[in-house]
Amino acid sequence: MDNGTSIDYLNTHPECCDLPQMVLGIAEGINYLHSKGIVHSDIKPDNILISQSGDPLLCDFGISNKLSPSQSFSIGSSTTGGIRGTIRYMAKELLKPVEKGQTENTHSKESDIWAFGMSILELITRKRPFSHINRDIQVLMTIIEGQIPALPANFESLNNFEQNLWHICKLCWVEDPADRPLIWNRRGTRQSSAIAAKCLSGESGSAAPTVRKTCVANVKASIHTTANIFHELIP
Repeated sequence: MDNGTSIDYLNTHPECCDLPQMVLGIAEGINYLHSKGIVHSDIKPDNILISQSGDPLLCDFGISNKLSPSQSFSIGSSTTGGIRGTIRYMAKELLKPVEKGQTENTHSKESDIWAFGMSILELITRKRPFSHINRDIQVLMTIIEGQIPALPANFESLNNFEQNLWHICKLCWVEDPADRPLIWNRRGTRQSSAIAAKCLSGESGSAAPTVRKTCVANVKASIHTTANIFHELIP
């Protein structure tokens, strides 16, 4: 892709306030996969490419899993131990000790949502989750201990949209997977759409450029369309 990854695109196009569209596009991509019974298992900004038209595209499905119709959690192909995924973006339940009789903890739609929250954080701050920790093994222990990323140091300088995205991140990091705001079911669709609408309705504390107003207006309209599409995916 000419525009590179999502982080590359944000860094090389700072004049274009396209973060709302990008986040919504990523959510739509995850929803599409989940509606087809597919768990990505390695969602992160490096695996989100930006097309020539500026649309985010999920890539690298090397460890993705297909669910059977009766499964609410994925049963991925077993490996000979080890961790499948990128630790900094992985949910706590994937990093805990493996139960007797299993070879690995399994990725799920809920763990994809956790990774979505971590990806949003990186898009806001332009830093990897737990960026103050150098070694991945230390990050792993931090997550297992139940810690989530701290409030960004530049939080007060973020605009209203970005500050509200932080609250969405925290919902994605709820410890109980069942309590995370899934995109793909009716409860999650209503909740996510309501959160997104509230998130996009705020104005920045400073004078917002015209491009931001236009972008926010477009995404507000898109949310209603997206919510309808989500409902159509549910029998």
